[in-house]
Amino acid sequence: MMEEAERRLEAGESKRKVANDLVINECTLRKRLKAGTVPTSRGRFNRVLTDEMERELAQHCKDLDSMFYGVTWKHLMKVDFGYAGVNGVDGIFNN
Repeated sequence: MMEEAERRLEAGESKRKVANDLVINECTLRKRLKAGTVPTSRGRFNRVLTDEMERELAQHCKDLDSMFYGVTWKHLMKVDFGYAGVNGVDGIFNN
């Protein structure tokens, strides 16, 4: 993604337009361009779900959105907790 951003910036596009098109915060894009790196870790957070599980949850949220069902943060956390429990994912969840 950084290569794409750099290529588009060299072509003359603005940082704001590139950030919006790539769905990245403009400040984050500037910081990454200045540092020249992309973070490989999530800091103090450990990954619990696999990529496939995250895609399934994201698709579930999109399906709910398409039916005009608003998902609150609290509801999403309950769904994530239940999904992890059904799939036997061990994590640091607050019961």
